[in-house]
Amino acid sequence: MIRSVIYVALLCTILFNSANAADIVDPVLGERKVVCVIEFPLNSDSVDSSSQTAIASALPMLEHIDNRNRLIRVEGYALPDETGSIELAIDRARVVEELLHNQLETNKKVFITGLVISDSGQPNHSESRAEIVIYDNIFTSAGEPIATSSWESN
Repeated sequence: MIRSVIYVALLCTILFNSANAADIVDPVLGERKVVCVIEFPLNSDSVDSSSQTAIASALPMLEHIDNRNRLIRVEGYALPDETGSIELAIDRARVVEELLHNQLETNKKVFITGLVISDSGQPNHSESRAEIVIYDNIFTSAGEPIATSSWESN
């Protein structure tokens, strides 16, 4: 028990004190591929026609995703000084996710997350954005689930 607590504390320390935490986390999550970046005006979750065009251009790649092997995640980002920053980040992800579901021809699982960041480390990207990202599905091995469970109610 104590060893587990020490490992968790060590991992948290590394993640929070690392200059580039993404280098540590990404191998755990598997391959991460950004398919599309949608930039938002400050304090807004509204998309314009160029954003909708960018989302539409990502659709052919997303249509062929097999959720057993890959996961689609929309990651919303906001600056700490934007009004309701975490809620805004989640709302940005939700807006993009809804546009994806309205435009995708097949029903794909899409996960959303919201993050507040001060510097993305990417000089060509705004921190007020959402990204459509494809991850390896780490819960499967060679297309088969690592573990399954079922819930039956009596």
